Amino acid sequence: MRNQKFTLFILFVLCIFNMSTAQQCAFDGIRQQQLQDPNYVELEKAAEKRIQDVIKNRDLSKMDGSVLTIPVVIHVLHLGETIGTGTNISDAQIQSSIDNLNDYYRGQISTSPVDFEIEFILAQRDPNCNATTGINRIDASGIPNYSASGVALDVGPGIEPGADETILKDLSRWPETDYFNIWIVTEINNNGGGSGIQGYANFHYGNAYEGSVMMYTVFGYDPFNANPAWPLNFSRDNSTVVHEAGHYFHLYHTFQGDNGGSDCPADTIVGGINGNSDGCADTVPHRRETSTCPANNSCTGNPWVDNNTINNIMSYYYCADRLTNDQKTRARAAMEGTSLVNSKGATPIDISYAAPTSVCSVNAATNLTNSAGIVNVELNGVTFNSNTTGGDGGNIDNSMNCNNYFEIDTAVSNTINIGLWVNYSQLGIWIDWNDDGDFDDDAELQHLSQDIPDYSNVPVNLSYPTTIPYGDYVRIRVVTELDDRYGLGLLNSSCYSSLVYGQSEDYTIFVKPQQGSTTYTYNNSWSPSNPIGISTSGDDIIIEAGTVTISANTDCNSLTVESGAALTVESGVTLTATTVDLNSTSERFSSLILDGTITGTVNYNRHTEQLGTNDLISAPVVGQTFGAFESANTNLAASGSLRAFAQYNTNTGAYQNYDVVSNASTIIDLGIGYRAATTDGTALTFTGTVRTNDVLDIPITDAAAGYAWNLIGNPYPSYIDFETFFSVNATEFASSGVFQAIYGYDGNASNGWTIWNLATIADANVTELIAPGQAFFVKSKVGGGLIDFTTDMRRSGTSDDFILGRQSISNVALCKLNLSSSTDNSSTQIYFIEGTSRGLDIGYDAGSYTGNVSEFSIFSNLVEDNAGLDMAIQTLPFNDFNNVVVPLGINAQAGIGLTIEIDDTSSLPSNINVYLEDNETNTWTLLNGGNYSFSPSSDLNGTGRFFIHYSSVTLSAENNEWNNLQIYNTSSPKEIVVKGILKENTTANLYDIQGRLVLSRQLEKSRISNSIDISNVSAGIYIAKIFNDNQVKTQKLVVK
Repeated sequence: MRNQKFTLFILFVLCIFNMSTAQQCAFDGIRQQQLQDPNYVELEKAAEKRIQDVIKNRDLSKMDGSVLTIPVVIHVLHLGETIGTGTNISDAQIQSSIDNLNDYYRGQISTSPVDFEIEFILAQRDPNCNATTGINRIDASGIPNYSASGVALDVGPGIEPGADETILKDLSRWPETDYFNIWIVTEINNNGGGSGIQGYANFHYGNAYEGSVMMYTVFGYDPFNANPAWPLNFSRDNSTVVHEAGHYFHLYHTFQGDNGGSDCPADTIVGGINGNSDGCADTVPHRRETSTCPANNSCTGNPWVDNNTINNIMSYYYCADRLTNDQKTRARAAMEGTSLVNSKGATPIDISYAAPTSVCSVNAATNLTNSAGIVNVELNGVTFNSNTTGGDGGNIDNSMNCNNYFEIDTAVSNTINIGLWVNYSQLGIWIDWNDDGDFDDDAELQHLSQDIPDYSNVPVNLSYPTTIPYGDYVRIRVVTELDDRYGLGLLNSSCYSSLVYGQSEDYTIFVKPQQGSTTYTYNNSWSPSNPIGISTSGDDIIIEAGTVTISANTDCNSLTVESGAALTVESGVTLTATTVDLNSTSERFSSLILDGTITGTVNYNRHTEQLGTNDLISAPVVGQTFGAFESANTNLAASGSLRAFAQYNTNTGAYQNYDVVSNASTIIDLGIGYRAATTDGTALTFTGTVRTNDVLDIPITDAAAGYAWNLIGNPYPSYIDFETFFSVNATEFASSGVFQAIYGYDGNASNGWTIWNLATIADANVTELIAPGQAFFVKSKVGGGLIDFTTDMRRSGTSDDFILGRQSISNVALCKLNLSSSTDNSSTQIYFIEGTSRGLDIGYDAGSYTGNVSEFSIFSNLVEDNAGLDMAIQTLPFNDFNNVVVPLGINAQAGIGLTIEIDDTSSLPSNINVYLEDNETNTWTLLNGGNYSFSPSSDLNGTGRFFIHYSSVTLSAENNEWNNLQIYNTSSPKEIVVKGILKENTTANLYDIQGRLVLSRQLEKSRISNSIDISNVSAGIYIAKIFNDNQVKTQKLVVK
């Protein structure tokens, strides 16, 4: 018999991150000690070979390109404090660190844009398949030495103070094959929570006690809770956590092979005793240097070729802030196919799971040594790593694990690979296909052989029974023993009872449902059945109406969300589809809220109006170039090389159409609006990736050429709630308050704008949901601003039923007035809302787009503090129904028939009468149930002729011209404006506050609007007096 070989090592990566002293790491010293053992050298060599093989042959990895989900469990080993106090850190602090990890490993850090497609999610189910938050809190104050010194970790000569690490971890430890265990501790080696080691981790193999240990002071921050001894209520650099996660993913330091800082690494060998490279070509060899950020590489004496090394998280430089593409490749090669990323621990519990049973078991080996063992089992791209018989402590039964199992499709061949340890071995494989507890039925013996050389990988093609158990969970049993050449008996049964050195390992296989072309349809209920977690890659899913939530990993060929329907993919859940199509019409849009992952092509077919009407749209997905977009949309209107797809350039005040040549490689950015048109009034298809996080800092400018108007757009394939958007961004809009609103183009060629602000939010009859891919204008504040779109804004429906948290205001009424001709339409809105005033109410009153409306329009002026600005929305106090007169403005050409009427959407109380006064004809018209039609003899331009009266009593025609006279001043041009009918010679005098006459002008009674130049009048407060032989009216004016 051969000598027994050395057991599997767990490689610990022990890193020191000190906020005030040099940054150090114990990884290199411990690794050098372990490399003195030749068996460990072989182990590391085998692990590195697998990584390099995956990198070289990407087709070997069946998960390449998908997001690898890492289920995380946090064990808070506190000293008995209440949650959120001292070492018992809050949920918010923990979540902030998880968020920071995802920001780095999903490429959301501006300095580190490489998306590793690795995502950390707090566990949603525990090892017993119960729901969990992924946070365990344990009072460890009773563990000897823990309260005084924390955890003891021997990283140098002597014995360090503190509690035994293994005892602490055993207080709360979940299977390392299924979860990334992170233990939060008070101190490490009695460092007082300050200097010294702040955290450490190990390479992931799936062995006992793997994971990471972190000081509570470096794991995230709590924005709601201040700790006087160690401030945790501000965002700090979490590079310690990101660095340790890198080691967990098999990343070396960037200075690997520098011999403790004395040599320049040769960068030729990865791993092993002579290893001198971190295995990443996009970092350069250098010596370790701590607490510095030098301009030159000390190994070359020259400036750094790029920032990949000097700013690398896996270095010791204090300016570390990024990870690289090659580090992504290496990390994914190490993690793809592992049981950890196959774990269901980050997904909600699956109530359909039923563990397979067995009527017998294999005896535990009588000699628990390292002479034999099953070290890994791989099937369909998923690998379960284990140890030798001695290292595992005997047999392994993983069949009860609802969080981790193999999955196979019996429509194709499947090969299982068994990795064996040293010495010649025997191997048997059985599958209990009919789930009756024994392994004696059709095709249940899969393999039985002897004389297998040491360190072998044994591939076995699975054979299937006549009756395949589609949709069922079945048990697979793998048994090994030393070969009979060493005097051992022959392995001959799945219930073998004479093991001496070998072991058995049991796992579960889920047999996927039979492949076929089933079409699952949802129209507020499923037909023929619910496909979530059940459908296969050959099936199609159509969501015709209603909202569907995908709460478990789901495969399909195609998924279609029809116009008006909605889909949500929950966090931690992966939807795998060849294509996901989201459809829309001119009035209804599909909606997708993605909190999990979609693997496959996502298309949003965004309805776009025909050339001549045009549309304002935005990209609901990211990553598409204009060249690809234009090629995919042959219905995009064209003129030569130009296409009807244009950004609005505020700096020039003009749209700039994209060119198929010069803009071919231009990325269609999120959050930016575009004017677009099609040749047929159908959809334009956007193809790309759905954003699952916030889209922040979209710049807007106050450039004068574009009058500070900026075209932005919804970056999500879901609706977003205007109220939430407005509350986040209102301060970025024009600070005067007149334009604290958004302006959406409604396709009407005359005035064309739908305007939303606080007044429409207060109106329960208006549903302010900004459609997917919808662009709109906002007017920037002075100096420009930054617009944020957040995932909290996303909504999945088209009615108030889907708007969460809206506060209704009981006293709200709307009077919407329409102006129409045979060809044009325009409208203005007058709201009566409790708590508003007759003057300017910021956020409630909204000026017309650009401030001076089109040739055909209707608008109002403010009742008080009127500066002559045309208002699209005016808000008045709710109790103003009986004593307010609103100046009404009209722009229209002479000689055309016009009609003024109340829109059906108005919501005035039934006892309120609305009268239109025409000063020119001296008529009053009751608009309730009627209209006012006329044909002007001259062009109409502005206010002065028409007034709206609200009253609960009947009014008659009377001479109100003088009462309705408007007097106000403007700053550009600097003049006084007098608007209204003058039926006799009238004079305008201006007095200063001492009563001195400043100027006097005769007004033209033939004109509705008279302007008086005051460009030579100094700034100050003045009194304007308008008078004739019979009447006098005064108005205070503030001249600026």
